[in-house]
Amino acid sequence: MNPEIAALKERAESYKILYKTNQVSRDEALSNIQPYIDKVNAKATELAKKFNVRPKLVTVTGFLR
Repeated sequence: MNPEIAALKERAESYKILYKTNQVSRDEALSNIQPYIDKVNAKATELAKKFNVRPKLVTVTGFLR
């Protein structure tokens, strides 16, 4: 995992915890989690094309569960 994605994941995980403990609003959590979700989905699409399968995309709702 490259450092950029690792930093995005760390930030997304921290905002996930903050959102679950009601310390930040949903909009604030979504705006900080969405960049990580976008990178993960781009990588999933890239790998799916390489192996000719459907990508397993991540949603924000699924990430927050």
